[in-house]
Amino acid sequence: MKRRLRIILGFALLNFVIYPFGMLLAGAFLIMCQLKYVRVTHWERFPHFKQRIILVANHPSMLDPFLISALFFRGYLLHPLKYGPLIVADKSNFYDSWYWFWLRPFLIPVERGNKRAEAISFLRIKKAIDQGRVIIIFPEGGRTCRGTVFLRSKKRKKIRVLRKGVALLVAKTRATVVPVWIDGSEKFLPNSMTERLFTRLRFPKKKSIQLKIGEPIHFGRGELQQISAKEEIMQVIANSLLQLADEDV
Repeated sequence: MKRRLRIILGFALLNFVIYPFGMLLAGAFLIMCQLKYVRVTHWERFPHFKQRIILVANHPSMLDPFLISALFFRGYLLHPLKYGPLIVADKSNFYDSWYWFWLRPFLIPVERGNKRAEAISFLRIKKAIDQGRVIIIFPEGGRTCRGTVFLRSKKRKKIRVLRKGVALLVAKTRATVVPVWIDGSEKFLPNSMTERLFTRLRFPKKKSIQLKIGEPIHFGRGELQQISAKEEIMQVIANSLLQLADEDV
């Protein structure tokens, strides 16, 4: 009886939540790209239909998880449970609020500041990668605007100092890392509540949101076994994001 109930619930979840979400996201994303509100560069670098991928991105706005997820629209439509990504998201922002209930199948929540809860989330993320899933992580540990210490590119683009969790994940799973730089999403969805409420709602100027896809990063087994591996992984990822930020489009 329990097995039958799980099958029914799984079927309902796939057909009434996961597929509709993927189709809606794909449609909205393609329309915004066609209207040039979103511009994606270096599609040839994107790991379509690949598994065991950790996609890392900077985090200028609350809109970012949806933008990055939309890059996987082909995977959602072909086989969402195999090629659709899971998003590592702040528990209080996206998981706890009742109106985000429909997003929960796509999220691995992290309760920041709770060491035990963070360890449990880490194990869930590692298990998902070991099973072949794609994971989206914002390694700054929150939106860029909330940081106090930053790393800067040559063109003065900035990210917060990355958290060590992503480096530990790479070391433990040997997954391929794909960097993505997001530029302009904070203009579409401002971080300030005052600005959201009192500024006139409007679409951003054309090409104002840019998604730059970086070259996949493969770390060799020997590199991951070094004592200083985690520090080096963090540095490589941070440098990749900042170099991507400075790429001309």
